[in-house]
Amino acid sequence: NIRRMLKKAFPKVKFSVRKSHYGSVTVRTEEDLDEAATETLQAITSRFKSGYYDWQSDCHLTSNSPWQDVFGSSEFVSD
Repeated sequence: NIRRMLKKAFPKVKFSVRKSHYGSVTVRTEEDLDEAATETLQAITSRFKSGYYDWQSDCHLTSNSPWQDVFGSSEFVSD
């Protein structure tokens, strides 16, 4: 689903979307993106990120939204 959304937003850019570890997805591109495109990329990939670090409890936590239940999620998404 990440790849599909990126392809729709950036039809001329080739992306590599790979699962690197359990719960971790890496998104790479062969081209350098400008600032606006980078913000769009982060907006798309952040929808799939379910893990976050809670500074108060000093723990890594996960949470799923209804959107993530339908389209999938990953604890870590790096772009």
